[in-house]
Parts: sequence; C-alpha cells; structure tokens
Amino acid sequence: ERQAWTASREHELVLLPVRDTIQAGAWLMADDVDQDQPPTYPAARDPRFPQAGQWLSEVRGDSMNQLNIVEGDLVHCVDAAGIGYYPRSGDVLEVERLRFGGQERELTLKQVEVTQEAVLLWPRSTNPRWHAPLEMREGTSPGEDVEVRIRALVVATIRRF
Repeated sequence: ERQAWTASREHELVLLPVRDTIQAGAWLMADDVDQDQPPTYPAARDPRFPQAGQWLSEVRGDSMNQLNIVEGDLVHCVDAAGIGYYPRSGDVLEVERLRFGGQERELTLKQVEVTQEAVLLWPRSTNPRWHAPLEMREGTSPGEDVEVRIRALVVATIRRF
C-alpha cells in the first residue's frame, strides 16, 4: 500500500531540477541538445529514497487526467534504477524509449498494470484518443533497434497556479 508523506522540518524543501517535459499521451522527443542549466522548483525530496536521484518533469497532454495529473503539472520522479524498482500495478511511471542506438530519446507518462502475460502501460484519460495501453513500437520502423525502459517512479504531483 502506498504511504503518504508531507513536507515537515525533517523534510526541508530543496530546489529539484525540472529535467524534461514529458508527454502524457504519445511519446515526446526529449531535448538533449539544450546546454542551459535546467530550471529548478522547490520541492521536498521523498525521504523513502534518500540516496536515489530525484527530479521533476513537466507534463504535457491529457492522457493522465483521470489520475488528476494535467497539463502544466510537475511530476516528482525518483530514479528507477537507483531504487531497484520493479513494476507494481497502480504505480505511475516515467517511461523512456531509445531509438537509433540511443541517439533519439522519447518520454511518456503512464500507469503500470502487471499481468501474467505482460507489463502494460496505460493512459488514464477522459479523452477517447487515449484508451489503449501504450504500444512500445508505435512510430518505429520494422526491424528498428528500440529499447524501452522505466526511467522513474512518480511519487507526487505539483500543481502550479
């Protein structure tokens, strides 16, 4: 079961980097050529994962609005590799697809469902366009080398006004 936590004196606010813009819907090409320092936003690091990398990603699109994650929100991400993450049904994830030997990187935001047959990545949207699990190879060429991996576990959403 998920644990709730709130910022307190022991969970001081820090400036987390806003590393990427992430598409809630289809894949969104990551901007890997920007040389500027990423912007930051005040947030409390999740104390359950003190050693893991943590960052924020800005949401675009409406494919996660049933989970109250909407365009413009920041999702608080924890590095999946850094916590030894293994998919659990109901978790919200930042997923990365690498193409052309890693030269092209795309990101998306989905909720995971683990079945006996597969790990499915679902949009959760009122928009009928987003009604099926993510097709990992959508938009790729037959035989193209593609790697899809879970980049981060989403632990919170920040809504800016």
